[in-house]
Amino acid sequence: MYGECESPDNTFDTQQRCKETCKGGVKRPPKRPPPSEHPPLPEPEPRPPRKRPPTLPPAKPSPPEWPPRRRPPKPRPPRRRPPKPSPPKWPRPEPRPPRPSRRPGKRPTKGGNCAAIPRGWGCGEDSERWFFNPGFGTCSKVLPGRCATIGSFFESCEDCHQKCLRHKKKVCRYPE
Repeated sequence: MYGECESPDNTFDTQQRCKETCKGGVKRPPKRPPPSEHPPLPEPEPRPPRKRPPTLPPAKPSPPEWPPRRRPPKPRPPRRRPPKPSPPKWPRPEPRPPRPSRRPGKRPTKGGNCAAIPRGWGCGEDSERWFFNPGFGTCSKVLPGRCATIGSFFESCEDCHQKCLRHKKKVCRYPE
């Protein structure tokens, strides 16, 4: 079986019949030119693969400014009314004269202090004196040998009442 012809009918019984039918139908590779006197040029060396340019990492966002910038102020609408005039300044008044004392009546001639409370022992000269007792709101007699905490005691019950209990009923309490 012979068949060097192109399709579809490339099957023949004899070689001669094949050559007659397919004459000039076969494609052959071109013939090489005769060798020349010059030596063949060396084949160029294969080029190395191209390198890609280095890729940079994605750029990082710049850090925010610190302190942050302030927003510009909002534009304000123009004033609709003119400002109210300020009231006139009045001259300062003259200073007042000092007030008279609110304590009417006579002050005791003898010394004494309403805050004097008997404490401690060893003061024999105050045995016949009086003190204001704030717990009871009365004037009481000083026990013998007691000392005053602040100031001094009163000479009499009337002096104590006049200074410490002006508007109350006079009650003098005698210790038993």
